[in-house]
Amino acid sequence: WSSDVCSSDLPSELIFTSGGTESDHIPLLSMLARQNRDRARILISAIEHPALREQAALLSRIGFHVDTVAPDKEGFIRPEAVTAALTGDTVFVAVMAVNNETGCIQPIYQIADAVSAATAGKRRPHFHVDCVQAAGKIPLDLRHPGIDSAAFSAPKTQDGQIDAAFIVAIQNRVYDIHDVDAILRENDLPPFLT
Repeated sequence: WSSDVCSSDLPSELIFTSGGTESDHIPLLSMLARQNRDRARILISAIEHPALREQAALLSRIGFHVDTVAPDKEGFIRPEAVTAALTGDTVFVAVMAVNNETGCIQPIYQIADAVSAATAGKRRPHFHVDCVQAAGKIPLDLRHPGIDSAAFSAPKTQDGQIDAAFIVAIQNRVYDIHDVDAILRENDLPPFLT
């Protein structure tokens, strides 16, 4: 896995999962711990991978409101469309970095900035980015303020030579994601797995 993915030290917030779907589910399902589900809103792009879209639909059945942001005619999710859909009850926002069907590279950094600006002085919703299609293919700056979590899947990187998939809880820190086998060889097991 190349340093084009991101750079710095291995985070303690790295969580190994069974695949990209689980990596997308973890932050979304963390919304289940919220009180007042009937007022909580989840905002996802209309072009999200089914891993997020279908899970959000299930959450709507138990009281969450799910709003979607449509892409423009060129297939992009515009930051202003995301901020226009925000409400005071929005607790979660998800936009994928690269669409798995169209290949459109979404403006995730501008969306993170726009959400942060629109919620300045208020509670900012959790911003999750599905990087499954992007990891190893385009540079990702996951230290960007406003990105709270990102999902990756090993089979989509380096011809599937990495055995695990994972999610990175960002919290505005810089992470270096290496080949999982190398991490395990160098460090035995990460402390959170022991």
